[in-house]
Amino acid sequence: LKEFQDILPNDLPNELPPYRTHQHEIVEEPGSKPTFRAPYRLSPTELTGMKKQIEYLLAKGLIRPSTSPYGAQVLFTPKPDGSLRMCIDYRALNKQTIKKKYPIPRIDDLLDQLRGATIFSKLDLRKPERDYVIEADASDQAVGAVLMQDQGNGLQPVAYLSKKLHGAELNYPIQDKEALAIVITFKAWRCYLEGRRTAVYTDHCSLKYLKTQPNLSRRQFRWIDFLETHFHYDIVYKPGHKNKADALSRPAHPLPVPEQPWQVVSLDFITGLPPTTSGHDGILVVIDKFSKMGHFIPTHTTARTEETAQLFVRYIISQHGIPTTLISDRDPKFTSKFWKELMSLLGAKLAMSSAYHPQTDGQTEHLNQIVEQLFRAACKDEISKWDLHLPVLEFAYNNATHAATGQTPFFLCYRRHPLTPQKPTTSATFQPSKLLSTQEMKSRRRRRRRRRRRRRRRRRRRRRRRRRRRRRRNN
Repeated sequence: LKEFQDILPNDLPNELPPYRTHQHEIVEEPGSKPTFRAPYRLSPTELTGMKKQIEYLLAKGLIRPSTSPYGAQVLFTPKPDGSLRMCIDYRALNKQTIKKKYPIPRIDDLLDQLRGATIFSKLDLRKPERDYVIEADASDQAVGAVLMQDQGNGLQPVAYLSKKLHGAELNYPIQDKEALAIVITFKAWRCYLEGRRTAVYTDHCSLKYLKTQPNLSRRQFRWIDFLETHFHYDIVYKPGHKNKADALSRPAHPLPVPEQPWQVVSLDFITGLPPTTSGHDGILVVIDKFSKMGHFIPTHTTARTEETAQLFVRYIISQHGIPTTLISDRDPKFTSKFWKELMSLLGAKLAMSSAYHPQTDGQTEHLNQIVEQLFRAACKDEISKWDLHLPVLEFAYNNATHAATGQTPFFLCYRRHPLTPQKPTTSATFQPSKLLSTQEMKSRRRRRRRRRRRRRRRRRRRRRRRRRRRRRRNN
């Protein structure tokens, strides 16, 4: 290197090499057309590196903008220190290039020429990037994963992935399902993980020894071949209770049962209703988790958070007091700073449901369906005055026996039945013995499910009999 310092400088020259007697020429086969291919999909890190290298080469005057009909794809290969080397994929052009035959020296001859040497050097680029971390898990019917990166303040999520299993995948043994979760993850995030060292956390301990197992199935061999060919990864065992992706394969914990009426309250909006003469086009539905009592409050969809708070104070707090917990979805009214500060001053705890998952607050969603059914039945003739019928619909709902408790919400809340034109069907005094226990409610649900299954089987049998009769008549 000392002898040829002028030939091998530390930095790139600021201009192209001088004109020489012999210019390099690429000779293509006769009839060849210009080759052009769409660019590869690159990760954000690769895009940043490509932009910097192009700007650097333009500033040096070594490249220039081109309008040539030829185009080649750019790709990056990792280097041992974690930096990236930009390469140009000229394989399409090479296929139609006339090759010049030149003997390639033998590798063993080249190694023999290195005898006696004690110092070796190499040229490399810097800019190592941060590595990614994956947590993957599988359940009986789906797989999930989290892509994370340490950005200086601990591991932060970058992307989430979930996929439902289909067909033969459902019959895989648990080890193959856990391995499939890793394979699906690397395929989905290949543009981020290729050429980088990645740590994969799994709660299945045997996957640590998958590459060293003596007997592998063909499917496992294909997976390992794919991973080893394209990625640098380490499988790390992480117990299930510490794995974020493991939440997909664990049942939800049951919510605690409230101890008294209006202790835990759930609320939601019904929107998209025809506007009334008074300007209402929505309903604020509030339900008590203990007694199942509901309030149907007319409102309008453009109501501000302050107006919603006034309705809540007027219809709920003034009649039942301040609840300890409020369950709602992530409507902007419920996530606003005003609503949070108001509930904090009142001493009420806010519990938000999961985004895009209304099943989290199933009771309110079920009550919304009941309200819509009552709405269609009672207000079809006076659609512009449906808000005047809401008090009657609310009273009818609260005085109807609830399937979950076996009692009316009004009776559970006030320990008496209201006066109605019809005689009450149960005792007017509160009898705790008539309340259904949790086990009895589960038994009732099982009986109802069995009855529904029997009805479905009878309907299928009747359809089969009708089809057989039609075939006989046609024959």
